[in-house]
Amino acid sequence: MRGDFYGRLAELSLLTGRIGNATVLVGPLSEEATRRVVVEPAARQGVSVAPDLVDEIVADVSGRSGTLPLLSAALEQTWAHRTGDQLTLDAYRSGGGVRGALESLAESTFESMDPPARAAARRLLLRLVTMSGGTWARRPLPLRDKLPEKRRKDAVIGLE
Repeated sequence: MRGDFYGRLAELSLLTGRIGNATVLVGPLSEEATRRVVVEPAARQGVSVAPDLVDEIVADVSGRSGTLPLLSAALEQTWAHRTGDQLTLDAYRSGGGVRGALESLAESTFESMDPPARAAARRLLLRLVTMSGGTWARRPLPLRDKLPEKRRKDAVIGLE
């Protein structure tokens, strides 16, 4: 669980007494751990990873905490852009890398929606952020406020 959501566990009485011993704080990945995170899952699928790709990923995430979800998105995009049985630096860059993978995925998802779904997504996304002190900040909303009443499993969040 991301650190910025940890405090919200206090709202869930069923979990508050159970998380103490099950909590592991994950800091920045070491270079060796980053290399394993990139290479080992690919190898299990019979796919190799170009050495220059691993080097670039290590440079992109080195010493930074909270990058594991971004790295996951980047690797997913790299997988989608691969040719054959090797993940390459070109595929990584085509998917946006660690810094642009989420943006690339969000843009392609938004573009794949029909016009009414795009309009609904736009309204929802604008309600989830606010300008605070000159900086954009997330604004949590209860689930009931995020989706139309009759469409709790709305295509906007990909549940249909």
